Amino acid sequence: MNGKCTAGKSNGCSCGNICGNLKDGPCNKNGCEGMNALGGAPGTCTAGKYKDCMCASICKSEDGPCDANDCKGEKNRCTTGDYKGCSCGTACDSMKNGPCDRNGCNGKNALNGAAGTCSAGKYDGCPCKSICESKDGPCDRNGCNGINGLAGAAGTCTDGAFKGCTCSSVCGDKSRSCKINGCEGVDGKCTAGKYNGCPCDSKCGNLDPGPCNKKGCAGVNKADGSLGTCTAGDYNTCTCSSICEDKPGPCNKNGCDGVNGLDGAPGKCTKGDYNGCNCESVCGDKTGPCNRAECDGKEGKCTAGAYNGCACK
Repeated sequence: MNGKCTAGKSNGCSCGNICGNLKDGPCNKNGCEGMNALGGAPGTCTAGKYKDCMCASICKSEDGPCDANDCKGEKNRCTTGDYKGCSCGTACDSMKNGPCDRNGCNGKNALNGAAGTCSAGKYDGCPCKSICESKDGPCDRNGCNGINGLAGAAGTCTDGAFKGCTCSSVCGDKSRSCKINGCEGVDGKCTAGKYNGCPCDSKCGNLDPGPCNKKGCAGVNKADGSLGTCTAGDYNTCTCSSICEDKPGPCNKNGCDGVNGLDGAPGKCTKGDYNGCNCESVCGDKTGPCNRAECDGKEGKCTAGAYNGCACK
């Protein structure tokens, strides 16, 4: 009567309604294979004798990973297993931005505190916490397999825990042969081995460019501050650091032997420490005679002396 036995040993038990015997049990028990519901709502059995009966959802307050516990998550919802119907987090969520060298991540680190990226395992493509250190280690240590930087610049690790981090170049000052130490040199630069990225078979070596007016370089500076070029000595044709100043000196001082510029334009030094640098024209407002000894004027312009490049008449 009304879904209950009224007599016998089953007096008071549910009858005519198999769901009553389940008593809203867990969705993962009693062969229920339940579809759990979110927010504490009851789920529904999908198999067994309790099919279509309600069951107690077992979803947890904190999402588990979509790729664990037979969840086989799609669109952040488990599709199989005990937690079918429960929400789940992506693999990246469960990674929780862990270190790039853990959990099979094989991550490529990023500089300046930025997040790296996992390149392997179940976290492939997920962000990871870069482990680059404030002080670079050598490019040939710690599994770095680094590409060295030239002229004192930092290199970059291509492998290992510090992949993507900068490393301290091991090139040294002198250039080595392109055919030894696993260098495999191409166009004057090693492409493999300990010295990958370092110069080879180059007389200029790997020296940090010195000033264009030192070491017998007799360099021609670049007015824009870029690297100049040595014209003499051991470093002939090698680069050098330009020493041009922000405020040029007079074209007739400091051994500049400058060619002055007309109409207030800067001149250019042709000799001395500042060869190649701009200089301040000394032409002045008045036009002197072209036949002065120090002017050696031709076609209305001095070709020598302090006023070289200035107009004459």
